[in-house]
Amino acid sequence: MSIAALAFLICVLSLSLYALNHTDPVTTLLAFCKLRIYVLQCLSLTYRWCLTAACFDRFALSSNDLHMRNFARVQIARRTVCIIVVVCTIAPVHTLIFYNLRGRVCGIVYSSAAALYHSVFSTLAFAVLPVAIMFACARLTYRNLVLQRRRQQVLVGQRSSSLSNSDEEKNKQNQQVLRMLLAQTLFYAVTIAPLMCIYIYNAITFQVTNKSADRMAIEQFCQFLAELINILFAVSSFYLYTLVSRMFRREILNMFRSVLTRVCQPKNFRRVTPVIHDIQLATVPTQN
Repeated sequence: MSIAALAFLICVLSLSLYALNHTDPVTTLLAFCKLRIYVLQCLSLTYRWCLTAACFDRFALSSNDLHMRNFARVQIARRTVCIIVVVCTIAPVHTLIFYNLRGRVCGIVYSSAAALYHSVFSTLAFAVLPVAIMFACARLTYRNLVLQRRRQQVLVGQRSSSLSNSDEEKNKQNQQVLRMLLAQTLFYAVTIAPLMCIYIYNAITFQVTNKSADRMAIEQFCQFLAELINILFAVSSFYLYTLVSRMFRREILNMFRSVLTRVCQPKNFRRVTPVIHDIQLATVPTQN
């Protein structure tokens, strides 16, 4: 997921920075127009659905059903990631066919049916299905954690405060992970909503041909702003985890302290430990 998000950021930022002092190749070259939207959709779908799979993995790991917990194995996770990559590479292939240039506009400009399909596909694949699955998995994970805590209380036969330290620490870790996933899901829904609205608006107003220059400028600015908001999700994980999870903040501080200790400590530094010699006084017998 992190690799796909990093590649997504590199593609977006590199083209945006290049277009600052040069002619934007996306609006002048048909190949760039097609490849840009295809590559960005492939990468965006990949890291978003990997996050969805991570939410399901957390639900499966907290489940009481043995068959459901088998889905949380490393082998299953690797296969799932491979399947996600393959599907996300094939799914947006229609953009290579229908995206074209008209004037200085890159988009689906010659087929209303293709524009409607692209809007529906983007809304379902990017917004509705991932958000619904992530919220459902978060809700089910929370239920499983509550059931586990109740069973522990029954087994111990006392209050939750009398649980062992290991069980209490495990419960806290599970709750922290659940908060992190829920915060990321909420932020995902907020950042993807404007772009989905733009896609739906473009499909609805596809047949409008008498748009004024001001209206077209406003539409392009709104689309740029929606894409910029959408990019925020790819760089939000660290900040969300830091704000939501106390456990994550503690681990980050410990990591920084460890790094600073290694950097500030001299390489040839050796700690000198005092050596204590035990001297035993022998008793000398006296001669009469």
